[in-house]
Amino acid sequence: MNITVCGAGPAGLGMAACLVSTGHAVTLYEMPEYAAKLAPFKNSLILRSVGRVPGDWSLRGVTTDPAQALQNADAVFVVMHAAAHAMLGRLFAPFTRKDQLFVLCPGYIGGTLELSQSLAAAGARELPACIEASSLPITANMDGDAVKIKAWKRGFTVFCPAGLRQHEIPKWFEKMYAPIDFTASPIEPGLNEINIVVHCVNSLLNPSRVDGGAKWLFYREGLSPAIVRFIEAVDAERVGLERALGLAPRRLTDMLWQFYGDQGMATPEEGLYTQLSTFGSFATVPGPLSWEHRFISEDLRCGIVPMYHLGEQAGVPMPATRAAIELASRITGRDELAIGRRVRAV
Repeated sequence: MNITVCGAGPAGLGMAACLVSTGHAVTLYEMPEYAAKLAPFKNSLILRSVGRVPGDWSLRGVTTDPAQALQNADAVFVVMHAAAHAMLGRLFAPFTRKDQLFVLCPGYIGGTLELSQSLAAAGARELPACIEASSLPITANMDGDAVKIKAWKRGFTVFCPAGLRQHEIPKWFEKMYAPIDFTASPIEPGLNEINIVVHCVNSLLNPSRVDGGAKWLFYREGLSPAIVRFIEAVDAERVGLERALGLAPRRLTDMLWQFYGDQGMATPEEGLYTQLSTFGSFATVPGPLSWEHRFISEDLRCGIVPMYHLGEQAGVPMPATRAAIELASRITGRDELAIGRRVRAV
């Protein structure tokens, strides 16, 4: 298939490598304001990858032009900051086709809904079908000029309407990352995004490190048993919300084991602190050095905040989640509850 991958950061490059390595023709798209990310491909369309997908992979092209990005695309993988979903809808609206499939990877809470609403509001004549993964299927970072895929994820949730189950892309997900848990709820994948609670809470409870300017390791130096107790309190509220919405409740400890159990992740019985603080692929993850970091701008505003709004709609008390949002507002000086994403349960 001809596939456009939106996003030229480590996540997008990693997904591009996975797709090219399995026989797909990939075009890499980045928004014009981030065109510098495409500079490494100016003289050569070779994507270097190490780790679990080693090789030098040929891209079909790179572009910042929405028309060119969508011209021949059978599928479009959106691997961008969740706050970009609405903007992407406005940029892509004149060029989408109903025979295309958009894949949010991940969408955070309500990503598919926000993208579709943005496309419609911007006058898209043909709305593409959308599916949404609860998680980026890989753990990736940059290793020099190569993207390094450090780990796979297994057993994550994918929103996929029944009519799309036989499409080539859901089948590709099943082949690459089985077992996959498909759902008809566009809300469920975002509620099962494993990073939103951990990233947000651990950042907020390490303000001196975020403000300090010195590099620090997010899981190895930032975590403590006390911080994990707060994470567990927010996660318990997330699980309670899933029950209230009629969704299958999935604890963070269980999801981590399902994702990474075959790659050295500790068991749920060993506890969340042990899981997060000892997993090898998490060892070198850097901590944020700014309150504009995606652990706040994405995990809080597109994860924790819409989760709290859903709780309000369902009548589910979420005091720990509210406390995290209020702490974030005091730290950032913004009303995070007001500026975060709003989603209605469907």
